[in-house]
Amino acid sequence: MQQPLDFDADIVFLMDASSIVTQRNLIDEKDFVKSLAKFLNVSPGTSRAALVLYGTYSITEMRLNDSRSLRDFSDGVDLAQAVGGARRMDIALKEATYLLDDKRRGVPHVVVLVTTGEQSSSVGGIPLDDALEPLENLGVHTFVVAIGHDPDTSTNILRVPSFKALPSRAYDMARQITFISGIEISCVNNMQ
Repeated sequence: MQQPLDFDADIVFLMDASSIVTQRNLIDEKDFVKSLAKFLNVSPGTSRAALVLYGTYSITEMRLNDSRSLRDFSDGVDLAQAVGGARRMDIALKEATYLLDDKRRGVPHVVVLVTTGEQSSSVGGIPLDDALEPLENLGVHTFVVAIGHDPDTSTNILRVPSFKALPSRAYDMARQITFISGIEISCVNNMQ
């Protein structure tokens, strides 16, 4: 059985809860986020996690400054409900930027965006790379978990073929996230 990785970060999970995501698929997505949180060492005194669900709008279910155990975080994920509507990743990314106002210094800042496809072409929507820019300016590592279809972005994309395959890929994805995020933070800490 795989154990949590030696990782301390502030992590914002953005879950696709748009109309395209069925109830069964939402359960698989929740299982994935809970597994990823476990492997990324979410618990008091180490990694902190926030949770946002998005569709036509976003709902913040948990904030970074809410100290919680992995069990509390997992229970919060289980209680999250579908949002419905279009897939507005730009709104979710904007919410992640607000949530990271509470970020700690000296640890990686990570956003994990789970999506089933491209940004919706809704009126008022902005291109995904433009929505990512404020996070990049803050030094946030953004990882897009692309289920089945790649979104239109040049950021770190972690591909998975289907919702069913999500939970089994959590550990490998956690390792990629910690490796990429850890390299940059260790460089910053060594320069201080």
